[in-house]
Amino acid sequence: MFTETFIPHGHCYLWKPDLVGLHIVSDALIAIAYYSIPLTLIYFVQKRQDIPFNRIFLLFGAFIISCGTTHLLEIWTLWHPVYWLSGVTKLGTAAISIYTAIALVKLLPVAMAIPSAAQLEAVNDEIRERQRVEAELKQKNLALEQAKLEADLANRAKSEFLANMTHELRTPLNAILGFTELLTCNSNLTADQHEQLRIIDRSGEHLLALINDVLEMSKIEAGMAALNPNSFDLHSLIVALEEMLQLKAESKGLQFVTAIASNVPQYVQADENKLRQVLLNLLSNAIKFTAVGSVALRVTTQAQHDDSSVTAPILHFEVMDTGPGIAPHEVETLFNPFVQTEAGRRSQEGTGLGLAISHRFVEMMGGKLVVDSRLGEGTAIAFDLPVKLVAAPHNLASQSGERAIGLAPGQPTCRVLVIEDRWENRNLLVRMLRQVGFEVLEANDGQEGVLLWQNWEPHLVLMDMRMPIMDGYEATRRIKAYPKGQSTVVIAITASAFDEERAKIMATGCDDFVRKPIREALLLGKIAQHLGVRYFYGSSNQSLCSAQSHSPKPFHPPEIGQLATIEIPKHEALSAMPLLWLKQLNEAALRGDRQQIYTLLDYIPDPNSALKSTLTALVENLYLDLIVSLTQSAPYGSQCPDPGIAR
Repeated sequence: MFTETFIPHGHCYLWKPDLVGLHIVSDALIAIAYYSIPLTLIYFVQKRQDIPFNRIFLLFGAFIISCGTTHLLEIWTLWHPVYWLSGVTKLGTAAISIYTAIALVKLLPVAMAIPSAAQLEAVNDEIRERQRVEAELKQKNLALEQAKLEADLANRAKSEFLANMTHELRTPLNAILGFTELLTCNSNLTADQHEQLRIIDRSGEHLLALINDVLEMSKIEAGMAALNPNSFDLHSLIVALEEMLQLKAESKGLQFVTAIASNVPQYVQADENKLRQVLLNLLSNAIKFTAVGSVALRVTTQAQHDDSSVTAPILHFEVMDTGPGIAPHEVETLFNPFVQTEAGRRSQEGTGLGLAISHRFVEMMGGKLVVDSRLGEGTAIAFDLPVKLVAAPHNLASQSGERAIGLAPGQPTCRVLVIEDRWENRNLLVRMLRQVGFEVLEANDGQEGVLLWQNWEPHLVLMDMRMPIMDGYEATRRIKAYPKGQSTVVIAITASAFDEERAKIMATGCDDFVRKPIREALLLGKIAQHLGVRYFYGSSNQSLCSAQSHSPKPFHPPEIGQLATIEIPKHEALSAMPLLWLKQLNEAALRGDRQQIYTLLDYIPDPNSALKSTLTALVENLYLDLIVSLTQSAPYGSQCPDPGIAR
């Protein structure tokens, strides 16, 4: 470089030492830089294996090394003419450059999709915000869980309070309604006194219904409301509602009418209590908000195009009034809880829960409340209710105004043990059972009751479940633990109105369950169901119903002089009938089952039509006791195959 003699080469640096030196220094520095960059890239790739573009970095490193090599060859060729090597190196550099460029072009869309620093910062901000929200949600969830726990505790406390309150309310109601029922059969009372007792009974039943309403409302709020279908007399239900509301309607000068279509079945299966509450709510509202005019309840059967109406008809109920009507915008919120119409707010009565409960009950029973109202003209609220047809209940006589007045003759003595801590309720049950003819002993707690059961061995035990010293649950378990206790029927007596209590009671070994207030017909029906006893029936003021009667009295048929208008059938006419027919007629008369008697009378042949007419007259005039006497004393004649009626 410091000589004036240069080797021949293709570069023309004007053969100036200074110029040659400049190029040598420049190429050397470039080569050094080019070789250092790939080293940095290789180090980066090794440390960051997660980078998705490592191959590009390696290609770029190879390209830079090639470039650095070409610059070193530029210096080398100043003294050594290795131009082929230099050219080949440049060709390789070009190839690597082109390949790297193509790879970069392909990579460009992917690289462009990589978020920028601002975008990454925005994402980070979003993540931080999400974390903050999640922390707040977690805090709120903890607060909600705490609130739910407190609400559950409050609901449990409310349920316990309601259970205790209903028990305390039902217990005195049991005595009020029970002794009222016993008093109604006293023949020494005047007609006015009987009417007053009926008023007490209806009022007590209404109070019981209010207690049940409070419980139903609580169950709806807790999501625990359930259907409890049973068989009942629909016509009697409508009549009872009419009697209950007639006085209220008349006090406002309103005409209150009920209309039941002729094709509406009398005995159906549905949720009687919920249907009664729905109709009572609708009719009470109609009477409350109607100033002049009328309120009507119409019950019809909905037409169907298939055969399902034979066994499962759909009943149509409609309550109509001539009240102020409901505005169209109020109809939309009519069934919301605690919402009242303008008329309701003006009256300052009610809570706005009646229609909400009714709406929920109708939906549970398979129907839907439909409102048709016009301001100034009146309102009609209707719903359809699917029901099932059922046969007449066995206690038809009791429903038709008759009651069990004694045990039918020819039955073994039945012993019943009453275990109840409250004297008034125990005394009621003892009187109720003794007047029918049962042998009864009593105990005032479970411990005493178990001892009496061991010594006396009763056929049936009426067990109160809440008692001091030993409750009914423990007493029942002890009785059922003995082999002979398995044959003893235990019927639980409780004032609890919760369905969960029934499951708990039955799990202890009880055979059945009766709620307070206890109705005589229901209790006697339960006893007949489990012990197979039979009763004979009569009007509610017959002598056997007297409170002084503690044992069954002999049966005396009415004097013949009382039946002057009816020709008593002769024994010869009865003895001509088959033995089995006479036996079934006797049993039907003892039960007071008039429908069964009518069915049996249809089997009397035409030549004995006078016998059929006479017996029909006796049934229509409620002289069932005379039929019992006649069929007992008739000289039984020929026997014939079972007519197949009273099985």
